[in-house]
Amino acid sequence: MISLFELNSKSEVNKEFRVRDILKIIDADKEIKKEAKVIEKILLKNVITKDTFNIKSDECCKEIYIFYIELSSRDIPINFIKSFDKAIELHTYFIFRYQEEIKELCIYRYIENKNIIRKDVFFSDWIKEKKEEKELPFCITVKEVYDNLIYNLLELKPRDREKLNDYIERYKSIKKLKKEIEVLQNKAFKEIQPKKKFAIKDEMSNKKKILRNLER
Repeated sequence: MISLFELNSKSEVNKEFRVRDILKIIDADKEIKKEAKVIEKILLKNVITKDTFNIKSDECCKEIYIFYIELSSRDIPINFIKSFDKAIELHTYFIFRYQEEIKELCIYRYIENKNIIRKDVFFSDWIKEKKEEKELPFCITVKEVYDNLIYNLLELKPRDREKLNDYIERYKSIKKLKKEIEVLQNKAFKEIQPKKKFAIKDEMSNKKKILRNLER
């Protein structure tokens, strides 16, 4: 298994690339070349299109390239991946394998005014490779497949009809609030004055209410 989702055989490409050829394409500097030394194999495993999945596509998301990369260590060559991703005009998804573990990564992108906007990098933890793959939720567009790949990485249940941008902003707000609550908990524990301690706990309580609403 090289993906957490089961992808149909029609989408399989299995085209291997030489790392040195990619380094030339992206005009890699010394740092990126050094990072790339951990790559033992890079393979374009699947291409998800309207034809290979028998679904619709649009200008927002025409195709998804899924790359499989074998590593000699757990170190993710992130600068190499970012540069490689910039050289590709279509949506991408990366699956790394080290020994018997895999890690998945996606550089979130969307189209705005006909321009590609790249934003956050989302990734899973290293997990033991599983023999059984999860069934991909029913999708009618290539964009919906891409959305589900992101949902799978973030493990936050999307709301009904929630747009991916809104979902990601909600996810980021949840992460930020959790950090703020943790800081307040430590602050309250250390505070000696009852009045200040009460004010901190009151602030923490308000943030927890907001957090619960975001997690719904």
